Amino acid sequence: MIIGLVLMFTGCSGNEDTTTENATPGQSSYDSGHFTISVPQDWEVVERASFTSNVPIETVVGFRSNLKSEIFTANVSISETPLPPEIGSQDFAKSSVVSAQKRLNSYQQLSLQDHEFQHGETSIPTYIVEFSGKQSPIEPIVQFKQLFVVESGVGYTITGAFLPNEQENIVKQIDAMLDSFSLK
Repeated sequence: MIIGLVLMFTGCSGNEDTTTENATPGQSSYDSGHFTISVPQDWEVVERASFTSNVPIETVVGFRSNLKSEIFTANVSISETPLPPEIGSQDFAKSSVVSAQKRLNSYQQLSLQDHEFQHGETSIPTYIVEFSGKQSPIEPIVQFKQLFVVESGVGYTITGAFLPNEQENIVKQIDAMLDSFSLK
């Protein structure tokens, strides 16, 4: 799944905007009907209808930084994966990490943090994982931050991707987006 996301955000464009104004200056709130996420107003929203054929079917939306790069443009994407009811957020996260290790060249896990995701009155134990890797030996190394949440048989993966030397304010925007993700 990660490989398709890297391809999606290096070569496609889309402009369908389904964001709404948020109380935070410079931010909009994207509402899918199942989840919400705060997005910097100057980031591009890439809807499923604009995806290229190499984007995994699980990906429902992407957000691309306004600071474009010829090499790689920082982005956040959200995917939804149907799961059996016995799979929890931590197991989903661990299996996703194993999948990334197998798919990416030069994979390096940078951190694995316990995280308590709040959903209403419920606290869901999960992980935020940070790692780096590249699609092929000739591609640049990309750094990823992922949050994994399972609710009602759906695994949500929120992925931030950026170059290791990305501007600090862009990385902070990605972190804020992961923190703002909430389920309805």
